Amino acid sequence: GDSLSISEMNGLTDLQGMESLAAVGGSLNISYNLNLQDFTGLENLHSVGSSIQVIGNSNLTSLKGLSGLTGLGRLDIQGNTSLIQLDGFEILQYLRLGLYINDNDSLERINGFPSLRRVGGFIGIDDNVALESISGFSELVYVGGVFDSGMRVADNPVLSACHGFRKLLDGTDHDEPGPGAEDVPDVNGTVILERNASGCNSIPEVLESIPPLEINPGLNDAWVFDDVMRQGVLFTVLPESRLIFLAWFTFDTERPPQSFTAILGDSGHRWMTALGPYEGNRAVLDIEHTTGGIFDMPEPLPNQEYEGTIELIFEDCTSGTMIYDFPSIGRTRTISISRAVNENEGACEAWSG
Repeated sequence: GDSLSISEMNGLTDLQGMESLAAVGGSLNISYNLNLQDFTGLENLHSVGSSIQVIGNSNLTSLKGLSGLTGLGRLDIQGNTSLIQLDGFEILQYLRLGLYINDNDSLERINGFPSLRRVGGFIGIDDNVALESISGFSELVYVGGVFDSGMRVADNPVLSACHGFRKLLDGTDHDEPGPGAEDVPDVNGTVILERNASGCNSIPEVLESIPPLEINPGLNDAWVFDDVMRQGVLFTVLPESRLIFLAWFTFDTERPPQSFTAILGDSGHRWMTALGPYEGNRAVLDIEHTTGGIFDMPEPLPNQEYEGTIELIFEDCTSGTMIYDFPSIGRTRTISISRAVNENEGACEAWSG
């Protein structure tokens, strides 16, 4: 039943050294650590008996590290001013006492709850001034409890995409216990949607919204850069695992000397690869550079080195955007991508439909 508090420890940038922590019997409070950037070190945490509070960590950019939790009491994410994307809860299935996401000034997307089905109590998503999209609740089918049940999404001035709540707010009573109001049978309590941008201010607006493309195997193909000839990427989507694999054919940042001759191929060729989870029409992946191997030989074993991150955003079945950040060479860029051929476009639209 004991709780753990990590608070006001301004020397921390991550939580490395806590890899042996598997369970907290009471609550976990991570608050007001001004230089904490992520939760690296908590990857083996699988059980928190009560609640998690993540409050006032002004440099926190990611919640990754909490991905081993399947259930929890209450989750509070408040006042983390550098948090842009709320992900990291890929296998969380239920919250017994509620979910509160408030006053996170840089938060743009809530896309990290793809397995969440039940919230006992209340959902409150308020006063997130940069929040644009809520897509991460596609499996949520029940909100309710004995006391203080219902949901409120309010005072998020640029929030126009609430399609993550379509299944919860439609007129169908799904396979979890209700009841709620007659027109929202999966919510046992009052639903408040107000003072958001158009699209998220009423149940009809949410139900009429068209969700963006869902990443699906119809995207499997060769894609090219619209403004860089003869360079591009290959995608493979694994829908059961909800993973996407990327292979990027490119070159070194400078051409090698003309005096250098490669035995096979071009000495300037590079292949970058990445594998990671997706949600909705987006994926943020760590990208690796593989070096040190020899053609068709088991040894020496190649090395894989972290190079940076790539964010993928698919607008539709034929076009998208790739945003890369390579700290090792100090380069960040946004690239428009499109299919090399359109044979899989119909399959992509069928999956999306």
